Amino acid sequence: MILLVTGSRALADRPESREWGRDVVRDALAVLPTDALVVTGDAEGPDAWALAEGAASGRIVRVYVVNGSLTLFGGAGAETLPNWDTNGAAARLPWSRRPLARNAAMVRWCAAQPDARCLALLAPWARTHGTAHTIGLARRAGIAVDVREWSR
Repeated sequence: MILLVTGSRALADRPESREWGRDVVRDALAVLPTDALVVTGDAEGPDAWALAEGAASGRIVRVYVVNGSLTLFGGAGAETLPNWDTNGAAARLPWSRRPLARNAAMVRWCAAQPDARCLALLAPWARTHGTAHTIGLARRAGIAVDVREWSR
């Protein structure tokens, strides 16, 4: 079982949405098998919460860093893996496009694994659209997506 966690960085801007987001991630992990792998990026908010909650629950967390690197956290600590940006194409993109390339790499890897699903946390006031991009990629790849939107 693999859980890809994505979400709006804007959720980290407000104490109420921060608490809600962490709770959603924690609750999603609580119902997964203990050997479930968590996949996420390296942004503030939902990505950081997925890493923290995944590691706290003893799970391995596969983190795709926007600079092209890939790190596994958990178990015996952190292990750096070969870069997800294997041909350096993402490194040649403008900085503003690199998160989208990272999102695509996460989805590609998850889609190639058995039993992957995606948890997406949305902030209605977000000014960027990386989460919507990831949701679309995941759905097109056949990954089930559970979308949660903060509405308080």
